[in-house]
Amino acid sequence: MPKRKQPGLYPTPQKKAEWELRRYQMLELYKGGATEKQIGETLGVDKAQVHRSIKRVLNDLAEKYSGMADQIRGLQMERYTTLLARWWPQALAGNEAATNMVLKIMHRISEINGVIPKEPVVQVNQQINIGRDDEDDPLDIILRRIAAIDTRSREDDSPPQLESGSTA
Repeated sequence: MPKRKQPGLYPTPQKKAEWELRRYQMLELYKGGATEKQIGETLGVDKAQVHRSIKRVLNDLAEKYSGMADQIRGLQMERYTTLLARWWPQALAGNEAATNMVLKIMHRISEINGVIPKEPVVQVNQQINIGRDDEDDPLDIILRRIAAIDTRSREDDSPPQLESGSTA
């Protein structure tokens, strides 16, 4: 006697289609600006389920269109390569307009192939804390030294002396 499937563990094609439709409804609400919590309340499901469903639909769409993106990128590369071949000899001959065109084409080729990142690779965060109460503040030290040099030069009308002993 064959084993019977447990109800609910093996959904019917109709049930799978209903779930798929519901996932796309969640995506539409999400695209419209609703939060995952609002979508869950509207459709009567848990927020975590909404999150998983939206993530699944987006992954499905990315997989569906990834091949298309590669095809479009390939077509664009063919176009840019044709243009580059057209302008390259003129650029090498010293034509300034052709050189500018070649550089623009090469830049676009680099962009579509991901050579040029959308975000900076390195970010530098520099902070200078200027505090008048802090006696060890580098800016305060520099300002005090300048003021001392200026005061000495006024007192004796001689050229200002730097701390290393050289004249300025």
